[in-house]
Amino acid sequence: MDFVNNAEDPKPAPKAVVQPVPAQPFPFLKLPREIRDFIYYHALVRPGTDPDVEPARICYMHHKASSRHVSNSYWGTEKSTRLFRVNRQVYGEASEVFYSTFPFHFPSTVDRAMVNGTLGVLNVRARRLVRRVGFMLLFRSIPSPFTAKDDSKNEGAIEAVTELLPNIKQVEATIAFIGHDVPDSQITEVVKRILKILAPLKDIPGLTIRGGGIENKQRSRILNDVREALTCP
Repeated sequence: MDFVNNAEDPKPAPKAVVQPVPAQPFPFLKLPREIRDFIYYHALVRPGTDPDVEPARICYMHHKASSRHVSNSYWGTEKSTRLFRVNRQVYGEASEVFYSTFPFHFPSTVDRAMVNGTLGVLNVRARRLVRRVGFMLLFRSIPSPFTAKDDSKNEGAIEAVTELLPNIKQVEATIAFIGHDVPDSQITEVVKRILKILAPLKDIPGLTIRGGGIENKQRSRILNDVREALTCP
């Protein structure tokens, strides 16, 4: 018996579908600039994240004492910013969208050294493009030996931000209170201290003041008085 000839013929393997390779690459740079900017924007946004709803998750600036650099979810070798390496024109256009559109949030409380170290790695063009920034200020609501030092750190951070980012239009300042509840008799003094620290930001049209940590009646009153004095939300 011829087992070989009588065996069923195996089914032929399906042929792979080969997509035709275009003769020329898509002329991306011939698109209108507004369309290219729209594409850059969506290429730079983290998938599944809305920058207007969750701005703090878009991009962070970190400062490490051992190696000063900007490190966030896009920078360097991440897919979203690889388009920066295409050519000089794409880098110029995409980086303009990146710096001028997305909010940059410092990851924790700040002082002048952190601000200088973080923003100092950006070139002058990039710093002039940044429009939105967010940071947290550590504030001791009850006077202590650390109060003056903390206030000085906060003032230095604010001054550095306004010096290095001359064109910022939106600032989200979060005030994280430390210490016990503020007695009603000291609320006015605490408000004055905060206003003195935030004075360089008073003319920024998009200034927003938020509370960090646990809020109570006294702290809510302080924040509301600060917002009212600065005429901001």
